[in-house]
Amino acid sequence: MTVSRKSKAKKHQDGTVEFLALGCDKNLVDTERTLASLAAKGLKVVPSGAGAEYLLITTCSFIGPAKEESLEQILLAVERKKRGEIKKLVVAGCMVELYCDELKKEIPEVNLWVKFSELDYLADKMHGWLKGKTPAQAEPRFLTTPKHLSYLKISEGCDQGCRFCVIPKIRGRFRSMPMKALIEEAKFLERSGVKELNLVAQDLCDYGKDCGSSLTKLLVRLLKETRLPWLRLFYLNPEGITDELLELIRAEPRVCKYVDLPFQHISERVLKAMGRKAGEKKIRGLVEKIRTRLPGAALRGTALVGFPGETEKDFRELADFVGEADFDWLGVFAFSLEEQAAAFRLRGRVAEGTAQRRKEELEFFWSDLAAAKNSAKIGSVLEVLVDGRSDAGFDYQGRSQFQGYELDGLIQLKGEFEPGRFHLVRIIGQQGLDVLGEKTSQGEVI
Repeated sequence: MTVSRKSKAKKHQDGTVEFLALGCDKNLVDTERTLASLAAKGLKVVPSGAGAEYLLITTCSFIGPAKEESLEQILLAVERKKRGEIKKLVVAGCMVELYCDELKKEIPEVNLWVKFSELDYLADKMHGWLKGKTPAQAEPRFLTTPKHLSYLKISEGCDQGCRFCVIPKIRGRFRSMPMKALIEEAKFLERSGVKELNLVAQDLCDYGKDCGSSLTKLLVRLLKETRLPWLRLFYLNPEGITDELLELIRAEPRVCKYVDLPFQHISERVLKAMGRKAGEKKIRGLVEKIRTRLPGAALRGTALVGFPGETEKDFRELADFVGEADFDWLGVFAFSLEEQAAAFRLRGRVAEGTAQRRKEELEFFWSDLAAAKNSAKIGSVLEVLVDGRSDAGFDYQGRSQFQGYELDGLIQLKGEFEPGRFHLVRIIGQQGLDVLGEKTSQGEVI
């Protein structure tokens, strides 16, 4: 959301709430559940910038830039409140969990601060404000994504102990969400029109370890009790990927052939310093196993450069591995020094400029490899879920099962398509990390 300080003021509408969800898709799920609880109390959710009685901001605090964005948006919201566009400002989530007392002192204009650990009780905290509102039917979520896709957060917290991460301090120890509740939420999403359900968590593979279940068992139940066409798995830490899980991905056509692998590094020395459980041998063996058991599947990696103690030799080892692993998609992050993370106390800090240079160099190296892979797709026919109008000068854009929403390259489409539907598309060209497609004679498939 971008708010101009010179924009014409829109007076707030009584009985309404605007929202702004910052950060990850897990935070988005938290926001949607909170909005559903507010809607059940009688508030109407309105678009950002419409002017509302309440504005809810759910913040992110994972790395420095995320905290800066959260602060910027809070201050912009304060200006809107002064202009009368919103009546009350509610700020919640991860940054409030870590810095609640400081924020209260620095920004007294916020009416209510709600820590992440208190988010489930936000509607109760607002109870006095909501008197006189007409209650509505309670739903599990108020969906804010395009109608055809959504996220299912299957667990909370993390026990991995990575030294660069503050998530355990914010969201606590790992705990699985009850399978029955997840199945019911998935059924609600299916009834709402969702065709692509993305399973998310801090560590998807840990699901069930605290309740005698497993990720594979959850997937079997979802496949049995819903007809959702695509189930996509995000955040599969290397140490948790089992042969049983790979076999299910291979065998089940409704599970996207897409493996999201946050391996972080390949240097054994750096991995140990990070506190990662999977070492070089495990990671290399897993990549080879995925390529063997899931031929044609998309492999997405995540790497972290500039961690304290990382040398140029370590970085070169990482770059060589990226070339060898032949990742279809790659996210690269520069280490962010966070005072709440264990890595804050480590020696051998890498200069911020050096870390950024390594990030850009690795991204550039990988993008050349990815462009070459894209050229090999020309002439193939793919089942494509159309997301909407193109933002790159074509007619529409969409994705195959090999591309994650708002993460990976797109399929830019020529011709008439219906958003939210599946079409058979022939790939006819490429443009950077995107490929170009046109409808085949078979047209729509679902």
